This record gives sequence, structure tokens and C-alpha cells, in this order.
Amino acid sequence: MIKLDVISGFLGAGKTTFIKKLLRDCGGEDIVIVENEFGEIGIDGEILEREGYKMYEISTGCICCLMQKGFVDTLQAIIRDHHPDRIVIEPTGISILSDIVKSLRREPFTRTCAINALITIVDCENYLRQCDVFGEFFEDQIANATRLVFSKSALVDRKTVEETYVSVRCKNPTAPVVIKNWDDFTVEELHGYIDGDLIWERDGAPAMPDRRSCRDGLFSTFSRKIDYALSKEDLARKLESLRDGACGEVLRGKGFVNCTDGSFEFSCTQSRFELYPMDEPVSGRVCFIGVGLNQQGLDGLWRDPNERRVQLDVLAGKAD
Repeated sequence: MIKLDVISGFLGAGKTTFIKKLLRDCGGEDIVIVENEFGEIGIDGEILEREGYKMYEISTGCICCLMQKGFVDTLQAIIRDHHPDRIVIEPTGISILSDIVKSLRREPFTRTCAINALITIVDCENYLRQCDVFGEFFEDQIANATRLVFSKSALVDRKTVEETYVSVRCKNPTAPVVIKNWDDFTVEELHGYIDGDLIWERDGAPAMPDRRSCRDGLFSTFSRKIDYALSKEDLARKLESLRDGACGEVLRGKGFVNCTDGSFEFSCTQSRFELYPMDEPVSGRVCFIGVGLNQQGLDGLWRDPNERRVQLDVLAGKAD
């Protein structure tokens, strides 16, 4: 039977980073990754593809609802064409895990696949703040997990970690909770997280009444190709400016940008942003997801400054 692992977690929790670590330290199997992007421009898929993994990407919607048929079709194609040992599924950060599980428990997957690990990543740095606003998404992802893995616990104080633990325990009293610096994971531990006694045997997912759907219009995205170079300092200033709220509530951002002093991958959440140098030039693009995004403001922030100057010159010429 093909093992099916779902690595869920809210926006920016660290799902892709965890998958990279998991697969890097747990080699020897034929593994295919299914990457689900809410926006039009995929970023995480290319990150994983650059690592050399077999990767299928489903974008412009969540596999739990809008892209459910595309998800089912993609899984069937993987099973038919590759029949790997394991399929690792990374849904969007606003996906409904119980709906994904329902899809996996239907024919034809029950004949060829077994749901293995349902791991939910919990972002200690942002969980308490975001859970008050987006509780329905957290509750479903946490309640249906077979294991909960805390991320960024070293970036917060002990009180925050303890409050986060108490909150997730109320939502899922039984799943093991892992609170540990990810750099300290051993290969044996990672193997145990996905191949311990985690086979999912419940008859159905816990009911989440009156929840919002990820397609109810609460979240929006902004994507843009970046075909010009800017300095690393300019890139950092643009990312820092997203925290002032002028462009809406940006919950998650990621992208590739070519700068005058090298190419960078960036990742940002409500709390911070990080830049990672890349070895070679990239196809520049950015993608953001949030609530009440100011599309015009984001477009102005990321538009080529030379393009704006040309437009101003044209307008000045018309005035003459």
C-alpha cells in the first residue's frame, strides 16, 4: 500500500521546511510530493523541486474544496504512472484537513493507499494571535492531526509555549506533541514521526460545526513577476513595510528576487521576514496571502520603478 502523509499547518508555520528536513533525513524511499498553492504563482513547489524531489503542484485554490477534483485526479495520475512508496501532501495553510481526509478515505484510494501520518505544524510565534481570528482553520487542522509539531519555539518565551500547548491540547487531547528545536531532530525521531504507530484508524474526522470555508472570500492573494533587479536593502525595506498595514493584513509572503548583490528567496510572516541567498539567478516572482489586501498598494510597492518613470514621462509628454 502507498503511504499517504499530510503535513498541514496555518500560513507560514513551516510546512515546506519540515518536509525538506523530513525527506532529507529519511531517504531510501520512492516519494512524490503534492504541493498545493492558494495563489496563482507557485513558490514552495519550486523550492522542493530545486531539492530534486518529484513534485506535483496544484495552484489557485485549496485541495479541500475548490481544487478537490484536481487533487483527486492528480493522486490517481501519481498512483497510475509512478506507484511510489509514499506520497507527501502539503495543503495550503488555510485548508480544511478533515475534508482532505474524507477525499483520501474514498475509492479508489482505499484500494491502493493507506493514510499514514497527519502531522500539523503549530507556529509558536504567531499561533496565539492568529487563533483568535482564524480559529476555525486551526481547530480543524489540530483536531484531526495524529501528531502536532511545534515550530519556532526557540523564538518565544516559555510562557508563550505553555499557553500554546494548553490551547492545542484543548483541541486535540490525544495526539503526541513535539516541542523541540528542529535542528536537534534525529533521523530516528523523524522516522518515528511518520512511521510510528500513526496509522489513522478513526471512522471519521471530528466534526467542526459552523466553520468558515477557505473559499468564503475571507482570504485574498497578490502575485507578481519581478523582472527587474533591486538591492538587497531595498528588498528588505519592501518586506518590512508590509507590517504597517498599508497593504492590508499580510499573513504570509514568499518569493524569489534577483538583486544587484545576488539572488534571494524570501519568506515572511506577520512577525518577521527572512532572506536566503541562492546560488544562481532565478525567475523573479512574489506571492502574498492575507486579509483585506490592498491590491493597488501591493502593485505599486512591487512594480518596476523604471516602469513608473516611463509612465510619468509619457504623461508629461501628453501634457506638452
